[in-house]
Amino acid sequence: TVTITHLLQDPETIVSSGQNFRLGIFSPANSSNHYVGIVYNILGTITIWMANRDEPLKDSSGIVTISEDCNLVILNGQKQVIRSSNVSNFVANSSAQLSDTGNLVLTDNSDESAMWESFQIPTDSLVSKMRLNVGLNLFQIPQFFVWKNNEPCWRSGTWNSNTFIGIPGMSSAYQSRLDLVEGNVGSTYFTYNSVNNPALFYYTLNTSVFNWERRLEYDMVKS
Repeated sequence: TVTITHLLQDPETIVSSGQNFRLGIFSPANSSNHYVGIVYNILGTITIWMANRDEPLKDSSGIVTISEDCNLVILNGQKQVIRSSNVSNFVANSSAQLSDTGNLVLTDNSDESAMWESFQIPTDSLVSKMRLNVGLNLFQIPQFFVWKNNEPCWRSGTWNSNTFIGIPGMSSAYQSRLDLVEGNVGSTYFTYNSVNNPALFYYTLNTSVFNWERRLEYDMVKS
């Protein structure tokens, strides 16, 4: 847990309670830049979330802490704020904890309510329990779009309650499945659940191939 008195310094890490995920400040191979990210603790090179992809720390003096206004922030060596959770509602006391789903949650300690979550600002990866609504079109039957310069360049095809009909190879016989949670406008979303081990998989979106591609299998972890 990160608090106003317990900060996270490069290269320290925080591990979730079930040991599935790890939060820390990392420097990729052959790079002098440093990034705050969440990785699989078992296979630590797989990053599921990165806070400062576009604003890397230039050295190892960066820290993750709780600011005086109770936001979760990344500071560089000059104590300048590189990234902030930007929660506007002031609270007297807050802390940030990494859950065993890979979600980093900033909590108001007075009532234990969530003020901010990393799942709300995903990067390029989908893990179990994450709400997927970015690019989701609900005007007709739900389907996902990938946009480029305000123009759709890929779509999933419509949802038929089991699969997206436009994704080749997607089958309702998957050991994992998508669940549609329908709410009011703006609150409908998908979650992805795995029957075998919901923590040990992720899907990623890259710039060249738009499909669902399982990147981490349970058998790989066991081996």
